[in-house]
Amino acid sequence: MFFIYLHSLCDDILEVNRQMFPDSSIAAQMALKRKKCSEVVKVLGDYLTKKLAIKLQKNKFSLIIDESTDCSSDKACALVVKYYDKESAQIQTAMLDLINLYDGNEGASGESLFNLILKCLSNHQIPLSNMIGFAADGASNIMGSLNSVTSRLRKQVPGITIFRCVAHSIHLCSSEAAKTLPRKCEDLIRNVYTFFSHSAKRKHQFKDFQLFCGVKPHKILHPCATRWLSLLKAVERVVEQWQPLKLYFNDIKLEEKLESVDKICEALESKAIYAYILFLKYILPHLNTANLIFQTKGPTLHIAHDEISKLYLRLLNFFCLPHVLQRQKLSDVNPADPSIFLPVNQIYLGEDIHALFQNREFQNHSLVTEVKETCRAFLIKVCLQIKKRFDLDNLLWRLAACLHPKNVINPTTRLDMPSLTQLAKEVPRINNYNMQELADQWRDIAWETFPDEVTDKKYPIEIFYQYVLSLTDISDKAKYESFAHFAMEVLALPTSNTDVERLFSKFNLIKRKERSNLKLDTIKSLIHLQEYADEIRKEVYEDMLSLV
Repeated sequence: MFFIYLHSLCDDILEVNRQMFPDSSIAAQMALKRKKCSEVVKVLGDYLTKKLAIKLQKNKFSLIIDESTDCSSDKACALVVKYYDKESAQIQTAMLDLINLYDGNEGASGESLFNLILKCLSNHQIPLSNMIGFAADGASNIMGSLNSVTSRLRKQVPGITIFRCVAHSIHLCSSEAAKTLPRKCEDLIRNVYTFFSHSAKRKHQFKDFQLFCGVKPHKILHPCATRWLSLLKAVERVVEQWQPLKLYFNDIKLEEKLESVDKICEALESKAIYAYILFLKYILPHLNTANLIFQTKGPTLHIAHDEISKLYLRLLNFFCLPHVLQRQKLSDVNPADPSIFLPVNQIYLGEDIHALFQNREFQNHSLVTEVKETCRAFLIKVCLQIKKRFDLDNLLWRLAACLHPKNVINPTTRLDMPSLTQLAKEVPRINNYNMQELADQWRDIAWETFPDEVTDKKYPIEIFYQYVLSLTDISDKAKYESFAHFAMEVLALPTSNTDVERLFSKFNLIKRKERSNLKLDTIKSLIHLQEYADEIRKEVYEDMLSLV
């Protein structure tokens, strides 16, 4: 099984072989140079791609795409597929292809990306009729209403289900809302990190101030420039280190004589900036939690409606009158309507700010009103962005919630949803089921008794549906086969493109400065080998060994 280890591309391959084959002197002497090693990796990668293509020729699948630029400034587009494999009764995610957009291709225009998708499916003999869903971020070349990938897919694949990445959309909502806060808040977080980032001396000096204040000597964290929600960890760390930071920068202010130090000192002395930082520490976890839910590897379609609605309602509840939210339909609430606002003094912005404003120095202080109004503007902006980017009445999302195990086993769910016909109409490309049979199984399953371990929310939803498939009647025939297969095909529809982002994380670990000459075909094969590593360890395929 030496091919499992080829992805290391180790220069000292002989040493690796000695460790792998201690009982074979012949195998221990086997050596591969870079070119031969790359060719072997490509052959194995092609084999795994063919295995995946065979699966997609027989199963419905969704396509997820994204683009990224690597360390050598090459721009690649990754095509990831998500599908329900009836043989294993599992939802699978795998890379189909990795394409250089400017090496023999026409770039990243909507037309070019669409042609690349068609070419890829054609090369692997995967019928376009099997595609049921598509997901990507909100880039105009992919998601635009005209001359984009999705506009062409809707014409070529009628009834296809299109998803704009939920996690990316939440990030954009918070990024837009951040513009309502003073720029000095984010500048402070970034300036403090930058000041310490490349100086061991400054870090060492700062430790003395941390010890003096009785604060743990933690490092200042880096806020990611492209992911605004990553600001949370950096904000929490600055709040934790606020007092030693104030003492340190006031101490070095005259010595350093830098404009950046003056700005940091000014921000650290500002009570308003401190209040806004505390607000960010409180509000960002609410947004991060929702974001992380849609970055999980498992299905999330069945919880999308509830999670987005809960986030929206939670944010509205900070600054809106409760009785208005109780009597109005959530999608009809206008977050910018002043008539539904709570009085400024009743706005709740977290326990830290509440405790801060209870201090005597803030009694009847205009700063309190100013901070609360600015934070309310942030909340209004977030809510407006959520309402703009998410359809709170999305019928597919609302109907797909019935596939949640808690709703499947609850007989009262059938009062609102007596059959799955309406859900089936929302996913017209999943159309190979007898609707009467599906309806009967949907109604009958509510009266089954399920063990706690398959309905517990801590366990993957696949466990529940695998158990459903195992239920048989007196003639040993699966009782709910159609329902289980239909449900899993619907749940396999992607709500985000985070699977592609995870793939690019692997890509960047493989192709880095020290290995910048690696070709895209080799990287693609290495990723395939990594994806199938567990499967390869369980069983060595004889036909795969014959290729080596």
